[in-house]
Amino acid sequence: FKHALIQKEAHWLVVAMMNINTSGHVFPYQQLLNTVDSKYLDKVVHLAIGQRICQLDDNHFCGSEGLLMLEPCFENNKMCGLDFKTWYQQAILPGMKKDVDLVLNHFEAFVSGANE
Repeated sequence: FKHALIQKEAHWLVVAMMNINTSGHVFPYQQLLNTVDSKYLDKVVHLAIGQRICQLDDNHFCGSEGLLMLEPCFENNKMCGLDFKTWYQQAILPGMKKDVDLVLNHFEAFVSGANE
């Protein structure tokens, strides 16, 4: 996961997102978001990784038929046909978006520190 962040490789981030477990992870998600709710942590971290993937490779993974839209479309067929960014803006509440931004900022700080 760290390697994919540093190398800015969207395809490896997709693999990491499928296999990530936020409990006991190398990043301090519980402290960062001040919660022990593992379902919430998983959702926020997955959304943050999804956002990062879309920053790196918007067309391949984030389009209306992209990998990141499989689950949202399955959960709510009204979301089918939206791309990831549009779905995110429409479906995710402001408080969760703030937490996603915190995690994204943490990822960026990590990458910046690793590249120094």
